[in-house]
Amino acid sequence: MLQRKVMYLVAAVAVLGWASPTAGQAILIDFEHDPSGNVMLPGMRIDALYGSMYFSTVSGPSSHVYTTNDKPAGFGSGTNGISIYAPPTSSDFNEGGGRIRVTFESSPSSVCIAFRPNDPDDRAVMRAYDAANHQLAETISAAGVTGNVCVSAFSIHHVEFAGYANYYGRFDDLSVSYAAGPMSGPFYLPAAANSPGVGGTSWRTNVEILNRSSGTANVSIEWLPWNQANPSPVKQTYTLGGGRAMRYENAVATLFGASGSGTLRITGLGGNLLVNARTYNTAASGTYGQYIGGLVLSDGVQPARQQVLLHLSQSTSDTTGFRTNLGLVSATPYQIVVNAAFYDRTGALLGTKTYTLREYESTQITKVFNTVTSGGVEDGYIVVSSDSPGAVFFAYASMIDNRSGDGVHIPAR
Repeated sequence: MLQRKVMYLVAAVAVLGWASPTAGQAILIDFEHDPSGNVMLPGMRIDALYGSMYFSTVSGPSSHVYTTNDKPAGFGSGTNGISIYAPPTSSDFNEGGGRIRVTFESSPSSVCIAFRPNDPDDRAVMRAYDAANHQLAETISAAGVTGNVCVSAFSIHHVEFAGYANYYGRFDDLSVSYAAGPMSGPFYLPAAANSPGVGGTSWRTNVEILNRSSGTANVSIEWLPWNQANPSPVKQTYTLGGGRAMRYENAVATLFGASGSGTLRITGLGGNLLVNARTYNTAASGTYGQYIGGLVLSDGVQPARQQVLLHLSQSTSDTTGFRTNLGLVSATPYQIVVNAAFYDRTGALLGTKTYTLREYESTQITKVFNTVTSGGVEDGYIVVSSDSPGAVFFAYASMIDNRSGDGVHIPAR
């Protein structure tokens, strides 16, 4: 560890705005100027200086974060960085000494910090958390590498960073991005199958992935079987050239050698992906099935928000009319509870149910209206929500003709 030494200190900021950030906005804090553009001296506390972001420490020598000019050249910008230590103490630190926490008023989608290691083995860590302090993402830099350490996740509440474990280093420019429109991934295909179904149906799923960019994308496809937690799903990885599309026929079988039903999660590194699928029934006369679009996290149901499944029917007979299946997909790395309220078309409440989903678990409830009423439902709808802190989940209905087995996929909106 570098010897700690005396210095002046100056903190600074170069910002695009300090009111509540908006979608598509990117903010850079360089720790050279305050939000009004004034040059800051070393040793300033920056805890609440930036309005929409609050700086503090976790297990640090104090709760404060300071500007410091104990910053070697070659990374970040200007002469200042930030540290858990006030001058004249040297600015390098690691998790053993404490971490810097940045809490956001508006949730960003990506956060980066510039890092300079002291020695060839040193590395940094940054972790992203939701409002319930559940970890969303973690990035550990490569040993001895100077550069940005970044995390990306949906609805980041705060991040923490330091030299990883017992490794030391210094930190500078903080960059924060707020996604404009839907995120590019991960994509969830909620209903994928290689399995028999009700009434002699036999279901398969074809997946199509397009790389809309000119550069090559590294694509991972993960299999998350229904009715189980999926903390570490099996994964296949492929490369997809710019402007190219790839179709995976009967993807559950051909990619994973699996049978049954589940969810597919598709993530791209590089490139710009578009993802969809067709889940269909095979019959002697041909195939018929459902189009299923890839869903990103911003399409999901979040706390204090509701979504609705509309255009649903449930027959009292298995040979006439329609049946409705309810699908739920957790995009949350811990257990959540989903609420569902069932209505007929007059707005009369037929009943309510709650469903517990484990880490990244998916499930489908067949003939779901039968769980709240013994009568038929000619025309009904379902309202879904969750009170679990930080929960994100997807809901869909599959309404199937009892005579033919033909179905329609209905995502919650």
